[in-house]
Amino acid sequence: MKADLPEDPADYPSAHPGVLDDPIRLLIADDDEQTTLVLADSLPAFGFEVVGNARNGAEAGEKVAALHPEVVLMDLRMPGVDGMEATVQIKAVEPKTQVVILTAHAGERARDLAEFMGADDLIEKNAPLEKIASRLRAAALAYRTSE
Repeated sequence: MKADLPEDPADYPSAHPGVLDDPIRLLIADDDEQTTLVLADSLPAFGFEVVGNARNGAEAGEKVAALHPEVVLMDLRMPGVDGMEATVQIKAVEPKTQVVILTAHAGERARDLAEFMGADDLIEKNAPLEKIASRLRAAALAYRTSE
Protein backbone atom coordinates (compact mmCIF):
# COMPACT_ATOMS: atom_id res chain seq x y z
CA MET A 1 0.00 0.00 0.00
CA LYS A 2 2.26 2.78 1.20
CA ALA A 3 5.61 2.64 -0.56
CA ASP A 4 7.55 3.56 2.61
CA LEU A 5 6.09 0.75 4.72
CA PRO A 6 8.67 -2.06 4.92
CA GLU A 7 7.49 -5.65 4.43
CA ASP A 8 9.20 -6.69 7.66
CA PRO A 9 10.88 -4.27 10.06
CA ALA A 10 13.40 -7.01 10.89
CA ASP A 11 14.86 -6.32 7.44
CA TYR A 12 15.96 -2.85 8.62
CA PRO A 13 17.70 -3.38 11.99
CA SER A 14 20.74 -1.20 11.34
CA ALA A 15 18.70 1.67 9.94
CA HIS A 16 16.55 2.03 13.06
CA PRO A 17 18.23 0.30 16.04
CA GLY A 18 16.07 0.12 19.14
CA VAL A 19 13.08 1.86 17.55
CA LEU A 20 10.75 -1.07 18.25
CA ASP A 21 12.18 -2.01 21.66
CA ASP A 22 9.32 -0.40 23.62
CA PRO A 23 5.84 -1.99 23.45
CA ILE A 24 3.79 -0.89 20.44
CA ARG A 25 0.50 0.75 21.44
CA LEU A 26 -2.25 -1.05 19.49
CA LEU A 27 -6.01 -0.57 19.25
CA ILE A 28 -8.05 -3.47 17.84
CA ALA A 29 -11.31 -2.51 16.10
CA ASP A 30 -13.38 -5.57 15.17
CA ASP A 31 -17.01 -6.50 15.79
CA ASP A 32 -16.08 -10.19 16.04
CA GLU A 33 -15.44 -10.75 19.74
CA GLN A 34 -13.57 -14.01 19.13
CA THR A 35 -11.15 -12.37 16.70
CA THR A 36 -10.53 -9.53 19.14
CA LEU A 37 -9.89 -11.92 22.03
CA VAL A 38 -7.46 -14.07 20.06
CA LEU A 39 -5.51 -11.04 18.82
CA ALA A 40 -5.51 -9.31 22.22
CA ASP A 41 -4.23 -12.49 23.87
CA SER A 42 -1.62 -13.30 21.20
CA LEU A 43 -0.09 -10.01 20.06
CA PRO A 44 1.61 -9.02 23.36
CA ALA A 45 4.05 -11.90 22.72
CA PHE A 46 5.15 -9.96 19.61
CA GLY A 47 5.82 -6.70 21.45
CA PHE A 48 2.37 -5.10 21.44
CA GLU A 49 0.49 -3.39 24.23
CA VAL A 50 -3.21 -3.66 23.39
CA VAL A 51 -4.47 -0.34 24.76
CA GLY A 52 -8.10 -0.97 23.86
CA ASN A 53 -10.62 -2.45 21.51
CA ALA A 54 -13.66 -1.18 19.65
CA ARG A 55 -16.74 -2.96 18.26
CA ASN A 56 -17.40 -0.45 15.44
CA GLY A 57 -15.79 2.42 13.61
CA ALA A 58 -17.39 5.17 15.68
CA GLU A 59 -16.03 3.63 18.86
CA ALA A 60 -12.63 3.21 17.19
CA GLY A 61 -12.49 6.93 16.43
CA GLU A 62 -13.37 7.81 20.01
CA LYS A 63 -10.75 5.44 21.41
CA VAL A 64 -8.02 6.71 19.08
CA ALA A 65 -8.68 10.23 20.39
CA ALA A 66 -8.62 9.05 24.01
CA LEU A 67 -5.89 6.38 23.95
CA HIS A 68 -3.50 7.60 21.22
CA PRO A 69 -2.44 4.23 19.82
CA GLU A 70 0.42 4.09 17.34
CA VAL A 71 -1.35 1.47 15.24
CA VAL A 72 -5.02 0.61 14.74
CA LEU A 73 -5.90 -2.86 13.47
CA MET A 74 -9.25 -2.14 11.80
CA ASP A 75 -11.84 -4.61 10.57
CA LEU A 76 -13.21 -3.58 7.19
CA ARG A 77 -16.84 -4.53 7.76
CA MET A 78 -18.46 -3.49 11.04
CA PRO A 79 -21.97 -2.33 11.92
CA GLY A 80 -22.73 1.38 11.75
CA VAL A 81 -19.52 3.22 10.92
CA ASP A 82 -17.43 0.69 8.98
CA GLY A 83 -13.67 0.39 8.87
CA MET A 84 -13.25 2.54 5.79
CA GLU A 85 -15.26 5.47 7.11
CA ALA A 86 -13.49 5.18 10.46
CA THR A 87 -10.11 5.19 8.70
CA VAL A 88 -10.94 8.46 6.93
CA GLN A 89 -12.07 10.01 10.23
CA ILE A 90 -9.01 8.82 12.15
CA LYS A 91 -6.55 9.96 9.48
CA ALA A 92 -8.21 13.39 9.36
CA VAL A 93 -7.60 13.91 13.09
CA GLU A 94 -4.50 11.75 13.73
CA PRO A 95 -2.68 11.44 10.39
CA LYS A 96 0.42 9.86 11.95
CA THR A 97 -1.59 6.97 13.43
CA GLN A 98 -1.10 3.90 11.27
CA VAL A 99 -4.32 2.15 10.25
CA VAL A 100 -3.99 -1.45 9.12
CA ILE A 101 -7.15 -2.97 7.67
CA LEU A 102 -7.91 -6.58 8.67
CA THR A 103 -10.44 -8.22 6.40
CA ALA A 104 -11.81 -11.49 5.15
CA HIS A 105 -12.51 -9.72 1.84
CA ALA A 106 -9.00 -8.80 0.67
CA GLY A 107 -9.46 -8.67 -3.08
CA GLU A 108 -7.92 -6.03 -5.34
CA ARG A 109 -10.99 -3.80 -4.98
CA ALA A 110 -10.74 -3.83 -1.17
CA ARG A 111 -7.02 -3.06 -1.36
CA ASP A 112 -7.59 -0.14 -3.74
CA LEU A 113 -10.40 1.24 -1.62
CA ALA A 114 -8.35 0.91 1.57
CA GLU A 115 -5.47 2.79 -0.01
CA PHE A 116 -7.81 5.48 -1.35
CA MET A 117 -9.32 5.94 2.12
CA GLY A 118 -5.88 6.41 3.67
CA ALA A 119 -5.20 3.01 5.22
CA ASP A 120 -1.52 2.19 5.62
CA ASP A 121 -1.81 -1.55 4.97
CA LEU A 122 -4.31 -4.36 4.46
CA ILE A 123 -4.04 -7.90 5.84
CA GLU A 124 -6.28 -10.90 5.31
CA LYS A 125 -7.94 -12.26 8.47
CA ASN A 126 -6.78 -15.76 7.64
CA ALA A 127 -3.10 -14.71 7.51
CA PRO A 128 -0.80 -16.44 9.99
CA LEU A 129 -0.43 -14.58 13.28
CA GLU A 130 3.28 -14.09 12.60
CA LYS A 131 2.48 -12.26 9.35
CA ILE A 132 -0.13 -10.07 11.05
CA ALA A 133 2.37 -9.20 13.79
CA SER A 134 5.08 -8.48 11.21
CA ARG A 135 2.85 -6.10 9.24
CA LEU A 136 1.76 -4.34 12.44
CA ARG A 137 5.41 -3.96 13.48
CA ALA A 138 6.16 -2.48 10.05
CA ALA A 139 3.35 0.02 10.61
CA ALA A 140 4.75 0.86 14.06
CA LEU A 141 8.18 1.43 12.52
CA ALA A 142 6.60 3.85 10.03
CA TYR A 143 4.84 5.62 12.93
CA ARG A 144 7.95 5.90 15.05
CA THR A 145 10.24 7.06 12.25
CA SER A 146 7.86 9.60 10.68
CA GLU A 147 8.23 13.28 11.40
